[in-house]
Amino acid sequence: MAQMQQQAMMTALLHQQAAMTRRARRLHVGNLPPGLTPDAVKELFNATMLATRLTLDDQPCVNDVTMNANAKYGFIELRSASETSNALALDGLQLMGHPIKVARPNDYAEPPPALVNVMIPAAVSAVVTSSTVPHAGTGGLGGMMSMMGGGMMMGVGVGVGAANLPNRPAQVPMMPSAGLGLPSMGQLAQLPPPPGFPPPPGFPPPPPPPPLGAPTVSAIPGAAAAAALVSPAAPAMPGVAVNAALQAALAAAAGAAAAVMPAGQNLQGLSRRARRIHVGNLPLGVGLSAPMLKQFFNAALVSASLHDPSFPTPEPVADAMLGSEGKFGFLEFRTIAECTSCLVLNNIELGGKQIRVERPRDYAPMPEVMLEDLRNNRLLGNTPVAPDGQDLISAAVPGAVGAAPGPPPPGAAPSALALPAVDASKASCVVAFINMMTAAACSDAAEMAEILDDTRSECARIASTHGRVLHLASPKPGAAGDPAAGLDADAISLKVFVRFDTADAALACALELHGKAFDGRTVTAAFWSESAFEQLLGLPCHTLQG
Repeated sequence: MAQMQQQAMMTALLHQQAAMTRRARRLHVGNLPPGLTPDAVKELFNATMLATRLTLDDQPCVNDVTMNANAKYGFIELRSASETSNALALDGLQLMGHPIKVARPNDYAEPPPALVNVMIPAAVSAVVTSSTVPHAGTGGLGGMMSMMGGGMMMGVGVGVGAANLPNRPAQVPMMPSAGLGLPSMGQLAQLPPPPGFPPPPGFPPPPPPPPLGAPTVSAIPGAAAAAALVSPAAPAMPGVAVNAALQAALAAAAGAAAAVMPAGQNLQGLSRRARRIHVGNLPLGVGLSAPMLKQFFNAALVSASLHDPSFPTPEPVADAMLGSEGKFGFLEFRTIAECTSCLVLNNIELGGKQIRVERPRDYAPMPEVMLEDLRNNRLLGNTPVAPDGQDLISAAVPGAVGAAPGPPPPGAAPSALALPAVDASKASCVVAFINMMTAAACSDAAEMAEILDDTRSECARIASTHGRVLHLASPKPGAAGDPAAGLDADAISLKVFVRFDTADAALACALELHGKAFDGRTVTAAFWSESAFEQLLGLPCHTLQG
């Protein structure tokens, strides 16, 4: 009887930890190529995460994958919050010509600090499908929580399967279960685990994994499947129905599992978003080209000693591109440090205009676990204002490598948890993007032309597999229409309306951009009727054709 109670308490603890971290252990994956199954996506992420050393140990980290009806997007649930954060580095991974989108879902919530490295077994994930933490009075699991004297909320330090992990947060003291004759929550670590669960502290641990530099292909879970995909004579992954073309594509994407250290080329792809800068307000009519933009910034960085002097050539900018009308562009740097250093050049003058130099919207910092590999492959870099890739310029930039933790800066985007999710059931061909500009920008025709062009490019990229952008419109200050149609001034001001040719394209863009930060503001998305959009075009608007 006592052992049954002990096992029930351990199970209750696991269920609570799973519920408390569930929103932090899920990712949205989009732009998936046709023909993928949930098992194939799971195998792909497991193999790639292991190959790039983004896992906490040498075991698969994906607990579950769910996909929508047409398999164009889905959700991945991982076993730990830290591995989920690391998986964001896989955004842009190429699969069958599709750059996969990997992002936080709209309902993301920060996990309790003591639970960041706790690994939730797949068996528990399969049962805990809600983020609501069980409480007393609900019966079942809630009743068990009540029996344990409320100590579960304090018991977040008992991380099953994570006790011996490096850098794991210190355990929180447990409250005893007074008067019941049951062990305290701290003593749960000494109880036998339920069947199928990893042993907690105090029980013989499984054999330690080999050093990260030692394993062979067969030692990496998922590598056998990747090897099977590479070999035409080998069978496909068990239980995964894929055709030959898909097998080849999966092999190309997950082939990194054949070596523990990712090749420099793989690291370049994974670190690309951390090595790019958006430049805006570029001068028009001066014949500016991408090579000229690259040359200008190379000269500016070198003259200001903002480049990494350890490289034989003083060319920190690896590539440059311009938008369709030349109003904005992007720079890609050879190192993260030189990219960060370029932020110093914000408002530098070119052709009589002050250029905006800022992080792009898809900026993503690199996980700390990858910094050593980046350093060894000369992708981290070193400059006076970004030593060893650390951001000393804008320590308050969310997620900056080396940035000191602390409260967000004034005007920073609030957590996406505070935003209501996009209602896919109301999808139409028109999306209204709210909070994309300030009132001052709305009064500046040149600024609005750039914002609309930027929005068109971003929406066209996201919607490319679902449809295309037809028309963009943003009401000018003071514009107002029929209130009965929802066109009163308050309802339409400071919004960008985008019309697509399909509702699927509109939904994809709404899901992608909802909750994203732009110049310190959080953009939200809402669907509008096509008839209201037609009436809107009759009002004074900044417009742009798709």
